[in-house]
Amino acid sequence: MTPKTLFGLGSISKQFTATAIMQLVEEGRVGLDEPITRYVDSLPAHWARITVRHLLTHTSGLPEEHWRPSFVEFDRFEHNQLDVLRTIFADSLEFPPGAGWAYRNSAYRLLGMIIERASGESYWTRLERRVFRPVGMTTTRSSDPKSIIPNRARGYGKERGRIVNRDAVTETAAFSEGALMSSVVDLARWDSSLYRPRVLSAASLEQMWTPVRLADGSTRPYGFGWSLSPTNGVRTVSHAGGLPGFVTTFARYVAKGLTVIVLTNAEWAAPSRLAASIAGLYERELAPRRQPPIADPDSGWSAGLRGLIEGISHNELDRSRLTSEAQDDWPAEVVQEKARLLTRLGRVRTLELLQRTELRDLVSRRYRIRLDRGTVLLTILADRAGLVRELDLEEAILAEH
Repeated sequence: MTPKTLFGLGSISKQFTATAIMQLVEEGRVGLDEPITRYVDSLPAHWARITVRHLLTHTSGLPEEHWRPSFVEFDRFEHNQLDVLRTIFADSLEFPPGAGWAYRNSAYRLLGMIIERASGESYWTRLERRVFRPVGMTTTRSSDPKSIIPNRARGYGKERGRIVNRDAVTETAAFSEGALMSSVVDLARWDSSLYRPRVLSAASLEQMWTPVRLADGSTRPYGFGWSLSPTNGVRTVSHAGGLPGFVTTFARYVAKGLTVIVLTNAEWAAPSRLAASIAGLYERELAPRRQPPIADPDSGWSAGLRGLIEGISHNELDRSRLTSEAQDDWPAEVVQEKARLLTRLGRVRTLELLQRTELRDLVSRRYRIRLDRGTVLLTILADRAGLVRELDLEEAILAEH
């Protein structure tokens, strides 16, 4: 692995899709507040309320496209973009456009289609000609499982405790929502171009980095293809990405003139936490801070969770606490792997709830677990009956400040 190694970017690709849209806005070929039905035919009539701006900011109310639950289906085959969008034609909008915020890949797939219709070029040709080449990005390109691509990294996942190869995605599967490949060298060139705008005006870039305002006047920390959550009060423009075999992050700490890019080819990596820790090494002000625990409305359930974790540390998993899907994901070898981690760190001292989110039929919780010789972070998804559907246990990379 070298600075020239190519990784699947996943949703970091969205900033390039948004850039191509804003170029078309500057050329007068696309209007941010025009209905998307002006640019793409054969869309449901009620989608006429959705504008290009709604797609860029994830405020369209669109549902998510429906992929079959198999990497092979996603990776191996080419797809017609309208056919993918048709998987959500029968669904009503989740909320009126502009009234809410929900991250949707389907919105950025549709933006790629708009780029092609408005420019008269393929999405890939447009990016190469108008974005990559002017910036000096010489190796950034679409993914293609069949092509021989120099310096391409393999992507890895885990199945039943074993590391496995993941197939590369096709350029039509992830398309404008996430099919780009790049290297840290090319992304550094891209970052440099954002300080001295080359492919967009400074005004357009600032518009992309402005939090979206909803119909009720509230805002969300997302612009056009960029996340805008500050880091310890410091303005941060960033985005994370994920594909089968790859997880990535691109964080620009603008006020500090610092950018941290982390590209990984392992689905279990934690690039966003690595980026935060690395930024803190350069600028103390950016160092990760200890997140205070929140009041636990389910203290009895959490107490039972502590027993589940202590059981894993002894290589004994109480499978009665898991859904049937989770039981399949936690064979004996996975339990052994987690047991080795917990045994190395010692006994559980404290368990603190950091975050709790109500979903439709699930509850997501995040805990900090302090042990004798270290700390682990636990993200857990449980159904309303309290059965665990997903459980992600990871060692904290650096001590929190």
